[in-house]
Amino acid sequence: MVVESFAPRVMPGLGLSYETLAGLNPRLIVTSLSNFGQDGPYRDWKAQDITEYALGGLMYVIGDPDREPLKSGGSQAQYQAGLVAAIGTMAALNCRDVSGLGQHVDISIMESVLNLVARLMTIYFYEGVNGLRNGSRYMRRSDSCHTRNHPTGIYPCKDGYIGLAAQTQAQWESLCVMMERADLLTDERFKDASSRGVHADEVDAIIADWLKDKSPGDAFELGGSCRVPFGIVNSIADLFDDAQLRERAYFQEVEHAVAGKLRYPGAPFRMAESAWRPGRAPLLGEHNEETFCQRLGYSRQDLVRLRQAGII
Repeated sequence: MVVESFAPRVMPGLGLSYETLAGLNPRLIVTSLSNFGQDGPYRDWKAQDITEYALGGLMYVIGDPDREPLKSGGSQAQYQAGLVAAIGTMAALNCRDVSGLGQHVDISIMESVLNLVARLMTIYFYEGVNGLRNGSRYMRRSDSCHTRNHPTGIYPCKDGYIGLAAQTQAQWESLCVMMERADLLTDERFKDASSRGVHADEVDAIIADWLKDKSPGDAFELGGSCRVPFGIVNSIADLFDDAQLRERAYFQEVEHAVAGKLRYPGAPFRMAESAWRPGRAPLLGEHNEETFCQRLGYSRQDLVRLRQAGII
């Protein structure tokens, strides 16, 4: 299979269109990742991650309701497209096992972003509700301006933040008991999730007041003992001290001849019969002899001439 991420006109311009390659090998699978796909009015437009994020609809629903839209950290559109490309390529491999034929897999980064707002599109189709920015709250309805399944969101603590998702009635009752606020259970304003959504600001103020003198770790442990679903908002530095990651030896130390010993993230999955092993990046030209001589058939004299000419 071939995986490429050129603009749509590049591969055909090199004489490597899918039709040409498939004519040479009908079993070949070609996966093409591009900003907007291989056809359509946007196909030749250039874009960056923030462009895809905006056009894909995800940026519109991220941020506070009274502020401008926001982009999530990192290159999420690119990562999502890579994930979709991997799944699409594996699906094409399975199809080839049945039919014996390859195919062209067309990945649009913009359409990959749309996958992240599929739930909101369904709500729009069924209810006519256009997704709005609502900060860390679950969702805001445009007709009555209340949140569903409240309380849920990110709340400030004494020295950090913690996520809370007490969406069911049982979770809300446990939260009230944990905060020693049994009076909230008989308050008509908070009798069910919908009512709590209407009075979301009041609910959030009560929770924030309870958390203001607690660290995220303290709240997390207390929530676990009371079956209230809290989650610490870890910084990158916090991840290196996380007990779960430490126990599973997620971070690995790798020795490099130039960079020295550094810690790196581990594999995103583990296979019982195919253990993952960390390794350093190769040095520049380290595998020239293996590549040019053993694999491509060049002699060592050829390798010397290529090096003297500055080609490698």
